[in-house]
Amino acid sequence: MRVLAGIYSQLPTCTGALVLERVLSCILKPLLTFLYNHPQMRMHVHLTTAEMEWLECNHPEVNMLITDLVKKEQIELLTGGYYQPVLQLLQMKDRSAQIERTTTYIRKRYGTRAQTLWCYDQIWNPSYISAMYLCSATRLMISTFDKLHGSQLCPEPFVMQETGRTVEVFPIDDVFSETVRACSSGAINFNEARNRIGDHLRAFGEDNDYCCMMLNADQLCQGIALCGQDAEQTAIWTLLSDFSEICEQRNWRTLLLNDYDEQSGVEKYGYLPAGWYGRDSVQSNDIASFNDILVRSEELNQLYGRLLFVQDAVRNYKKNKDIRKRAESLLEKASSGVPFIAETCGGTVQPLHRKLAYKLINEAEQLLATQPDCSYPMDFDVDFDQRNEYLSLGKNISAMVDSKGGSIIELNYLPAGWNYADTFSGRPSETFDRRNSLIAGKKQKIFEDILFPSCEDLEEYSKYDQDSCVSLGAEPYDLDRLDRKGSEYQATYRWDGDAPIPFPLSIIKRYKFRQNTIIADIEIANIGDEAIRFVYGPELNLSIGTKSGVIQVFSFESKRTELLTDHDLHIKNLRNIRLFDEVNKTIVSLTCDNRFSLIKEDFYTDCSTLLGKELLYHHTILLPYFSVALTPMEHATFKFALRIERR
Repeated sequence: MRVLAGIYSQLPTCTGALVLERVLSCILKPLLTFLYNHPQMRMHVHLTTAEMEWLECNHPEVNMLITDLVKKEQIELLTGGYYQPVLQLLQMKDRSAQIERTTTYIRKRYGTRAQTLWCYDQIWNPSYISAMYLCSATRLMISTFDKLHGSQLCPEPFVMQETGRTVEVFPIDDVFSETVRACSSGAINFNEARNRIGDHLRAFGEDNDYCCMMLNADQLCQGIALCGQDAEQTAIWTLLSDFSEICEQRNWRTLLLNDYDEQSGVEKYGYLPAGWYGRDSVQSNDIASFNDILVRSEELNQLYGRLLFVQDAVRNYKKNKDIRKRAESLLEKASSGVPFIAETCGGTVQPLHRKLAYKLINEAEQLLATQPDCSYPMDFDVDFDQRNEYLSLGKNISAMVDSKGGSIIELNYLPAGWNYADTFSGRPSETFDRRNSLIAGKKQKIFEDILFPSCEDLEEYSKYDQDSCVSLGAEPYDLDRLDRKGSEYQATYRWDGDAPIPFPLSIIKRYKFRQNTIIADIEIANIGDEAIRFVYGPELNLSIGTKSGVIQVFSFESKRTELLTDHDLHIKNLRNIRLFDEVNKTIVSLTCDNRFSLIKEDFYTDCSTLLGKELLYHHTILLPYFSVALTPMEHATFKFALRIERR
């Protein structure tokens, strides 16, 4: 029987050294040592460019061993996108450029030209074949397990054709992938996974002539971590020893894809449709394609829209080739698919991946917008809702105002490259049992208007509970730009009255964007015929940089400073608060001309990564609120100043 085997890792650019060292010690070093001691064994290996570059800088001896095993034809390296993009989101020339860049790196460092493509997270589209043809990549190794229908489409190798170009497709046996996925999630322990893999290999009969076992190294590492520190150095070795023993008993020979072609080649014809295959991602099983994520998650859809818009702006800029080339390089890094996908490294659940993408996008945008010969557009539909959002670009702050809710959906502090409005409310299909319950995938905004019926005390709230409050975050405001520079905007909305706020109101919000400050003048008017009482609060969702996981909040009254460190707070009679950002060394302050009560809550999610269970901070919910009483045609005004500055 022809046996193909190997491992693949998909760790992205901003992976910490601790995670990289764990994968190296748990998986890569034992694998390379095993191959060196068993010259008859052959394996396929896919590492991201970030991992290969890290090895070059920190463990050159490992790279030397990989090079030696490649020369001995014991390892075949697989190529892929340089920055782990979802290739279907890139233009054709960008797809082939990223694949060719990875292939060139492998050729220069390891002395071999990779001819087999590995798609990040096994997201496949037949249109990739044209890009593969340009890069001389003639083979594809991928799982053909369709999560949506729960079945493996094509279990044996086949030749696939698209627009006259052909590639050989080598399907991965899903039993191996399913077993490793179960081990990483803790459903089974590593020894059970090892036994399942051995049992499946022994179940192959004499009539079987093909087996492909590609194991996710990141998931394996996560599963091994659950076994305890004592098992980390020996687990993968025992798995490989079992595999080698079974191959020897059954008289199987492990092949590389080059050997496979030389022996018999692929004669069967087939077709693999576009889809999201395999078990690398922890997304819900009812998500059939990558674009479905963008439909379900407003937060990720906005990130994708921002990337597309800046890419178009750079593409249309023709005057300075050097500036354009630098901007394209930044956007190429920002095109990684990692922030969009929940996987072993954290993916979309890990805030740093999204923060890095926004930082690169903003750097490219600033590079272009500051050119004297560039007329940069200030309004565009970033979330594809048929309504334009407005951009304000300043020296230290850039922000985006959305007509939906009349709120701020992006707030970048440019010296640090940090988006304080980059919130995360959970993956699609995820639910939370929490006090201020959120809807997973729903974009959380800054200065989102919430109205409550009159009450003596507002201890807690859920803005999506239509029986207890009215959230205007999804309502269409009339949004106007008040100056040519795009530094002042006005959002207007009329509430006609409905339960639980049965009386009509008008809300006018005027934003003024200054060097380090956003000034929000809010006016609420009673446009009915009767006196009314209610509670009003503009909710702010701010993503603060933290190393400790605790957001430090201070209030300043009469030259006295009070530290408020609890995750959940309810404080009365404040005029200002300050939040300390440990990562960017900044102070985020909120000041109002009226005294307010404050509800504060920090939002966290649990996440299983290669380091085990982690509690990841995402954003802080702030609700300053006021009791309002208005006679007919009377109005109340509130002036807020949101300021970001270095310590």
